[in-house]
Amino acid sequence: MKKILILFAILPILLVSCKNRSSNDVEILNKTGRNFVILALSLGDYDENYVDAYFGPDSLKLKAKALGLRLDDIKSKANDNLDELKSLDVSVDSLKYRREFQINFYQSMLARIDYLSGKKTTFDEESKAIYGVVAPRFDSKFYSSVLFSLDSALPKGKGSIKDRLSEFKKRYIIPEDKLDTVFKVAIAKARYQTVKFIKLPKGENFKLEFVKGKSWGAYNWFQGNSQSLIQINTEVPIYIDRPIDLACHEGYPGHHVFHSTIESEYVKKRGWVEFSIYPLFSPMSLISEGAANAGFEIAFEKKARRKFEKQVLFPLAGIDTTLADKYYKVMELLGKLDNASTDIARDYLDGKISKAKAKDLLINYKLQTPERADMNIQFFEIYRSYLINYTLGQKMIENYLSKKNSRTEKEKWQEFYKLLKRPPLPKDLLTYE
Repeated sequence: MKKILILFAILPILLVSCKNRSSNDVEILNKTGRNFVILALSLGDYDENYVDAYFGPDSLKLKAKALGLRLDDIKSKANDNLDELKSLDVSVDSLKYRREFQINFYQSMLARIDYLSGKKTTFDEESKAIYGVVAPRFDSKFYSSVLFSLDSALPKGKGSIKDRLSEFKKRYIIPEDKLDTVFKVAIAKARYQTVKFIKLPKGENFKLEFVKGKSWGAYNWFQGNSQSLIQINTEVPIYIDRPIDLACHEGYPGHHVFHSTIESEYVKKRGWVEFSIYPLFSPMSLISEGAANAGFEIAFEKKARRKFEKQVLFPLAGIDTTLADKYYKVMELLGKLDNASTDIARDYLDGKISKAKAKDLLINYKLQTPERADMNIQFFEIYRSYLINYTLGQKMIENYLSKKNSRTEKEKWQEFYKLLKRPPLPKDLLTYE
């Protein structure tokens, strides 16, 4: 009886101790979270592409500006915060998750600082340090087999496969004066598909702009409060299959929905301030880009998508549907060449091939125009190993979702939304390569 009485006497003390420990962990994570935002904003002064979006307190912006940190100072403070996080032994599951994400954020920040400081690393070393993964290499035999299939799929005619492809695709270019209408209809359809299964924040919206002179095809600039600026680059021709791709990738259920969900779930509900900033060169991009690409088939089953395009978007663009099925076959095969960009970028950035050789490979293996190849090389030079997030990220996310055994459309959307609400860490995806 005495032992039982002692146990009951000690139990409240243990509960108070656990509560105090949890409260202390939260305080530390709040501090390291604020510090990360300040350091990330400071790093943005040295790297214009580092901060992709910030929708946190103005006070932290002012703090970063007032500190005026040098690159070495940012690195030193990032290491101090990382050491503190590594020594923190949290017991609550949600706090473990938060701690791990902060560790990943700081590690990727330090890797980016090393690059800005002139440290030489290989493409694969950089992608591992920043995004937590390394992209596989595809041999030339794989690309040759795809090119052989493309040669057979294209209409017969004179000239090289590249020339025939260019000639065939011309009839599927959306006239510039019809771009606004076609894209707005595509985005509206993607949103309709999304809101059937995901409850979006009240008042969420986007602004659509057409721009030129960029190294990318399209971009979502998240503004905070569930608002986005979606820009489409019209420097190169835009084909009829792109509006749905970009509507899903940049808008619904892609970047716009992803960032709106992160803002709602982590910034507004939990007050985790480190999620109010999106550092482009961080593991968050593996999830963001991978999910945005994987979202195509979540939002549109292939047959239904093609029916919508042929019945709605083709007529809006004034494009004949006679050879639409052949066009889809050709574009499907072209998609299998996407990994060539990673292999070419890897060799170019590692100094194994020249810029001229990289351009030649893009023209011959990805069948790009010289103008498009130049644009791709500019992307390589600016964003470096970031491009693995599109292909490898998509594959890992798709494999991750496939393991959930979702059979119905509703179940697939539910698993996809769970992923947006609690993004997996790179280590959680490594078994799904």
